[in-house]
Amino acid sequence: ICEDLRPGMLDDLGLEAALASYARRFSRQYGIACDLSLSREDFGLDEPMSTAIFRIVQESLTNIARHAEARHAMVALEERGDRLLLTIADDGRGLPAEADEARTRLGIVGMRERVRLLRGNVSIDSSPGRGTHVEVSLPKFHGEPL
Repeated sequence: ICEDLRPGMLDDLGLEAALASYARRFSRQYGIACDLSLSREDFGLDEPMSTAIFRIVQESLTNIARHAEARHAMVALEERGDRLLLTIADDGRGLPAEADEARTRLGIVGMRERVRLLRGNVSIDSSPGRGTHVEVSLPKFHGEPL
């Protein structure tokens, strides 16, 4: 459980290696192909930011495995000026028609809170039968958390 919450690989090898390892493990465990795209080999992020990004990816992929009935997922992290753009998408069934209720589930609420503390924004685009697209924009250098 501790390894899932904060994998030692995050400290030892960095966010990039931890994400790659988690994406491979996710694919093996759930049989859902998961592509990972990183615009840099090393983003040079501090521990709070690395942990937050890892947890957001982890929560998003967990939601995909539990609810999406997807065959394919994608995680991308890219640097855009002084911001980071994290995208997680799937080709699954999308959020149910009662999307407002679905978007308040604990996992999504936790993700939004984590992003808010780092002064970022999160948007979720989904509709039944069209998959889900989560986009998180974070300032690369966030200063003190809120």
